[in-house]
Amino acid sequence: MLKIATYNLFHGRYKKPILENLNALIKEGSEIICIQEADRTFEKDLRKFITEHLGWKSKVIHTTRGGDLAILWDSKRIKPEIIR
Repeated sequence: MLKIATYNLFHGRYKKPILENLNALIKEGSEIICIQEADRTFEKDLRKFITEHLGWKSKVIHTTRGGDLAILWDSKRIKPEIIR
């Protein structure tokens, strides 16, 4: 079974609890995390977080309308060609 989580970051305004919650989602076995409002101001923190979790990858999509999206996945479990 594939475990997927979604998370609205509220534009990354509360960085510490957001990163703690993302870490908890990974520890609870999430294999894919879909993120709403992954604004440019939070992207650096998000990428740093991903590098700290070996085997995890990310893709961020900026729409310039406040609807920026990101997807995080465990590349040890999820084949990269699935994520486009």
